Amino acid sequence: MLKLDHLPLRILRITYERAVELELDDEFIEWIDMEVKKREEEKLERCRKAKS
Repeated sequence: MLKLDHLPLRILRITYERAVELELDDEFIEWIDMEVKKREEEKLERCRKAKS
């Protein structure tokens, strides 16, 4: 299985968009989507901590 940890969020978003456009495997699309959501949540959490 691929590891997505080293990929920037920007690249993951582009990969997700292309996977949807190309109608790739639903499991692959869902996997990328979950990683994007996880990273976005981590980013929001860092912003919240920085504001406090």
